Amino acid sequence: MGIKKVKRAIGARVKDERRRRGLKQEELAEISGVSTKTIIQIENFKGNPTIKTIDKLAKTFKMKLEELLCDSE
Repeated sequence: MGIKKVKRAIGARVKDERRRRGLKQEELAEISGVSTKTIIQIENFKGNPTIKTIDKLAKTFKMKLEELLCDSE
């Protein structure tokens, strides 16, 4: 799996989880401690989020890091 596909998968999962919980990007940023700008970049498949950032989001969603990183297939 290439980096672009990984970024798309992570971004889509973050956006889906945020929406499923009824959160705005700003609310997710406040709760997770990740900047709004970074969340926007992740959801738009831009930038290169660190594992630490992805882990913060996973913990906010009460998920394991692997669930946010890996395809469920």
